[in-house]
Amino acid sequence: VFDRKGVAASGPMKINGFPATVSWTRPPGPNAKATATLATELDDDGREKLGIKLGTFLQGPAKITADISGLGDQAQTFAVTADLSRSEMAISAISWYRPPTKGTTASFTYENDGDAGRKIDNLVVKGPGLSIKGDVLLDATGGLKSADLSQVWLNDDNNFAMKMTPGDNGQSAHIHGSPFDARPFVASIFSTSASATPRHGPAPPTPHIPPPHSPLPPPPGQGLTAS
Repeated sequence: VFDRKGVAASGPMKINGFPATVSWTRPPGPNAKATATLATELDDDGREKLGIKLGTFLQGPAKITADISGLGDQAQTFAVTADLSRSEMAISAISWYRPPTKGTTASFTYENDGDAGRKIDNLVVKGPGLSIKGDVLLDATGGLKSADLSQVWLNDDNNFAMKMTPGDNGQSAHIHGSPFDARPFVASIFSTSASATPRHGPAPPTPHIPPPHSPLPPPPGQGLTAS
């Protein structure tokens, strides 16, 4: 479509072999910026091909809608919503696993700044018995640089804040808040069975829980608890 409002186009396309639908618009004017809305479903292979390396945190198909601004610029911004009802989730550093659960969704702003890296701002993952909020930094290849999660509410026994960085043997997790149920993590240390391991993930590495002199101590009255 071409009229006084600019140029618009929509239709099916493929992204690295995966079917998608795209709506593209560009308003009139020499300095106008094009925008697009993309809808698709990506599995583990599809996300990997796009440089989205989530590891065991998210596995399985996810329906994604992305509003893209800054087309043609080096730094592009994506406002993303996702249906995670058919996806498995795991935080290996604390031995937490969640099977596919209806009603699980995610929303965030994704910015790709080329060689400078990528970032995920205002991440909100929610669903029955689940709320995760925070920001994530990725390197230029899509690998994790750091995750600063202001809220990790997994159930009544686990409601805390967490910072994650890559460690020598996987993820290093700095946890503060109350409560934190360490029993699944402790069980994973001593268990020789696969029951304490996410179904498709590797054995969880040891998390880093800050000692009292750490830069991230629990606030007064908010120490780590395990029972």
